[in-house]
Amino acid sequence: MAGEIISERRAEGRLPRVSPNVLSGLMETIAADSYGGRADLPHLATSLQMEVDDLFPVAETLQLLRFTRRSGRSASPRNELADGGR
Repeated sequence: MAGEIISERRAEGRLPRVSPNVLSGLMETIAADSYGGRADLPHLATSLQMEVDDLFPVAETLQLLRFTRRSGRSASPRNELADGGR
């Protein structure tokens, strides 16, 4: 389902409304030594005291900007920093 939303937004040429501070904060969190550049969204949400649903637009925007890429199982997506996000 999340992949469909991303494809839909790409077709429309729109990004989700997300603060640049939140984007950079999530990238810094994923890049931290404790995550090593890879993090499961549910685990990230818990550590950031956020709901996973609130984290999806942030993760989606980072993917659309090619700062992160999604890997792993669809039930537990993992975001990892792409070359552009390092």
